Amino acid sequence: MTQASIITIGDELLIGQVIDTNSAWMAQELNKAGIRVCRRVAVGDVWGEIWNALDEESKHADIILITGGLGPTADDITKPLLCKYFNGKLIVDETALANVKYLFELVFKRPLTDRNIKQAEVPDTCKVIQNKRAYLPNYGMVRLRLSSAGFDAAAIDKEIDGIFIRLQSLVKEYMVTNADEPMENVVAKLLLQYKKTVSTAESCTGGYIASLITARPGSSAYYNGSVVSYSYQAKEDLLGVNKNTLETLGAVSEEVVREMATGALKKLQTDYTIAVSGIMGPGGGTEGKPAGTVWIAVGSNEKMVTQKFHFRFDRQRNIELTAMNALNLLRKFILSNG
Repeated sequence: MTQASIITIGDELLIGQVIDTNSAWMAQELNKAGIRVCRRVAVGDVWGEIWNALDEESKHADIILITGGLGPTADDITKPLLCKYFNGKLIVDETALANVKYLFELVFKRPLTDRNIKQAEVPDTCKVIQNKRAYLPNYGMVRLRLSSAGFDAAAIDKEIDGIFIRLQSLVKEYMVTNADEPMENVVAKLLLQYKKTVSTAESCTGGYIASLITARPGSSAYYNGSVVSYSYQAKEDLLGVNKNTLETLGAVSEEVVREMATGALKKLQTDYTIAVSGIMGPGGGTEGKPAGTVWIAVGSNEKMVTQKFHFRFDRQRNIELTAMNALNLLRKFILSNG
């Protein structure tokens, strides 16, 4: 029987900051294909450790799968190491470059930097297979980590604290929290701080936002409930969305999420609300509203803000991204309006 070994690379895996879901999925798929996974090994972003893992796993497996360490940051060394290991060199893959350009210019709407272009560099000894599924174990948020090593704990803590203060000032505009906590906890703290309540009116997420909020103990202090209105009829009957609005503009529109939000505020009697409506995919999209199109509204009886999003992943990831962005939009609304 063909045997395979999986090497996962990343310091974040070794310190328990990120759960290794990639190798679990790989192992399942290999098992379906009749390939036995004989070993799974995790190593940090250290050249020698990765090199030694390749040498060692070559003794046990016919196939070695590697995941991690492929990004544009300085600690991602997998690609240059593979070039050295297999006597190759890095080249720009035009198909990969086109994908990077598409993401930054059309999806993220941000300028393409030299560091971004490096994501399209691949070893010339490899065959490129575009990954249309795996992204990061967490969606919608970027986690920054400071690490140090030494024998004087007090001195290390002092140095890290100073750097941490400077880091926070650099990312102040984008920082959600300076603690390792999920978005729903950040929003919960703000609601408790300002003594406010929130409700949700969900269509495409099917109650997922509500489940995130209520997973936190004590959420009844600030969360009143949710209306999950999936169909047109439910939106009309439960939230008072105008039938003409639905028929002329469709459920995935700014006007509909505004009316959903207004209905939720009235029905559930809260200070704030979140309303979402979108097309999670893979089907259901049109030329004007492709799969991944989402409208989100957050606000109060006095003020409402809306935002349109275009997500590009599978159904579950699109749901997760919708929830994350909805909660973040509420976070910013609370901070701006109190």
